Amino acid sequence: MKKPPRYALLGLPGPLNGVLNAVLSAGKPPSLVIFARDADRFSVPCPSIVVGEAKEKEDVVRRRLIQERIETFFVAGWEWKIPESWYSVPLLGGWNVHPSLLPRYRGHNPYFWVLARGEQETGVTIHHLTEEFDAGPILLRKRIPIEKEETIGRLWNRLALLGGEAVLEALEKIACGKIEETPQERGDFPRAPRVGIEETKFSKRWTREETKNRVRAGNPFYGMLARLGGLRMKIFGVKEGGEGPEVPCRDGKLVVELAELEGWGFLSGARLRDAADSGVVSEID
Repeated sequence: MKKPPRYALLGLPGPLNGVLNAVLSAGKPPSLVIFARDADRFSVPCPSIVVGEAKEKEDVVRRRLIQERIETFFVAGWEWKIPESWYSVPLLGGWNVHPSLLPRYRGHNPYFWVLARGEQETGVTIHHLTEEFDAGPILLRKRIPIEKEETIGRLWNRLALLGGEAVLEALEKIACGKIEETPQERGDFPRAPRVGIEETKFSKRWTREETKNRVRAGNPFYGMLARLGGLRMKIFGVKEGGEGPEVPCRDGKLVVELAELEGWGFLSGARLRDAADSGVVSEID
């Protein structure tokens, strides 16, 4: 690889770790790392700053990008939209390391939605930052199959590693002057909004397959919210047959394999049924 440009990394723990590990292992360290919050900060072998949430911090970042003579930057996870005042500074603009195959699953949480909707593959897209959120022209995509029993926790880790590979490939393209971008397709593609309580609630209208997908999408970060008897619970595992509370589905039933039960903690199988004095899972208000 030719000498890469002076670049910065912006990100959150997880996605940022994956990219940092890749570039440091390859001997291509960034010139600056920018963290969103002080709680997210960790030790890095280069200058770093924390943005925080105050609006005036936008100017701090802009000045630091100029001071460090940053020629481009990559964003690996962020809590809010990157302002134009940042990506207009570097000569080569800014790039987003997005954890889906754009234009599918634009938005905050592709990890959850690709699993919840039963997708067979996903990946990472590196695209230019523009005014329209997650819609800039694409430099490259990297694909991986989604495993049958994949959880959001495992997928999150796999895509963090893939993001590191993608940034290394992008740095090589940029260093060699091979910046060939493709405009994103226009159309009605699935989105990936933020995940709140409503998105994690169990519904007996789902099929068995849809229920399994929702459970995988919530494990281990959310859990699928439901009731067992009079107690609230978060379901982290379901299966076909066996002992344990029944999960009614539109096309049959499943059995709870692992859940966190209110007042009891994590229990499995028959112990859940005995603790709640109930054998059937119900929806939560």
